[in-house]
Amino acid sequence: MELTNYLIGLFKSYYPSFLNYIIIYQMPWVMSAAFKIIKSLLPAKGVEKMKFVNKDTLKEFVEPEQALACWGGKDNYVYEFIPENRTQESHTPKKVTFAEQGDNHSPGEMLRINPSNLIIFKTDNDEVTGQFTITNMDESAVSFKIRTTSPEKFRVRPSSGTLTPNASQTILIVVQSGFQLRSMVKDMFLVMSVQIPKTELTAKELSEIWQNSSGSKVDEYRLKCQFPIKDLPKNGNTVEVKSQQKPDSVVSALNNLQSNYEVLHLQIHKLKVYQMMTLILTVAVVVLGVLIYQSSNGSDRYCERI
Repeated sequence: MELTNYLIGLFKSYYPSFLNYIIIYQMPWVMSAAFKIIKSLLPAKGVEKMKFVNKDTLKEFVEPEQALACWGGKDNYVYEFIPENRTQESHTPKKVTFAEQGDNHSPGEMLRINPSNLIIFKTDNDEVTGQFTITNMDESAVSFKIRTTSPEKFRVRPSSGTLTPNASQTILIVVQSGFQLRSMVKDMFLVMSVQIPKTELTAKELSEIWQNSSGSKVDEYRLKCQFPIKDLPKNGNTVEVKSQQKPDSVVSALNNLQSNYEVLHLQIHKLKVYQMMTLILTVAVVVLGVLIYQSSNGSDRYCERI
């Protein structure tokens, strides 16, 4: 469920209207029964995007030449892992900074980060936000990128950019609603920087510079998170009570689907146990009936002899 929630949040926040169809191939009958139960809970647009297909109807969405043979198509592709051939290179350790809290800067580092290793979040207008400032201490221009261990939980502005010598940039981080703050204590941010010839570069040129930069040319700075635990609500959630009463419809529907599936699976298990007990009782009754019949038949013959 965590992976499904992450994918939904990813498409919703960063790729809206990117998904055309969700093609479900030969859904098991157990899941079909569960889907009929929760179908009414899903939004209409979400139901329209879900297409249930089999070998006969798959060609309506996938060309036979592009469908696998096991799906009824003509593509005989078989996955095969091919190991990557890597040349032996001299690996220079990356420069990773774990400075003490404060405005500290070591000679040779491209950036000065303030605070240097800890992002302090605070509650501001019903939002939990944090910020830090990066300053270019190098003689040349630099390009920077901001990464995090949980991109679905945070909104970073800006997440990348360029800095001229001695220029500064404040990075604002906003916690997305719907996540438990206590679960974010271990999340971290990574600031990466690389030298560039000038700041007036296109996105393609910047991408090529990052791709061609080896580990020794990239500076990395790791920052931990500190949240205002005393300002947390009792349930530790960043959303308000009103928003809790109206959760995201898709996430709620998926949670309902999982709970209904577990209940259905338990009921099926009980049904199998009842069927087995009924079968055993039936066999026992049949054997007992045969024994009684044979016993009564033997008594009749004994009476006839007498």
